[in-house]
Amino acid sequence: MGVVDFWESLAQRGDVWLRDERGERVFSSQIPSMVKNLADDPYRTMSEWLKHGMAYIKCSDPENQDLF
Repeated sequence: MGVVDFWESLAQRGDVWLRDERGERVFSSQIPSMVKNLADDPYRTMSEWLKHGMAYIKCSDPENQDLF
């Protein structure tokens, strides 16, 4: 499997998001060879925080469920 086929197979499975910080398509040849050269995407960081529950606390108290 070649490099292009590798990245395309990951994209087809949903294992990689080949988009830049503006949401525009990025080709595998445009991906930096070093992690330190990747562009920062602050929304990606924020979405990870939200996904892992760092933005809110779940309330299991039935009396307070209507507040949210």
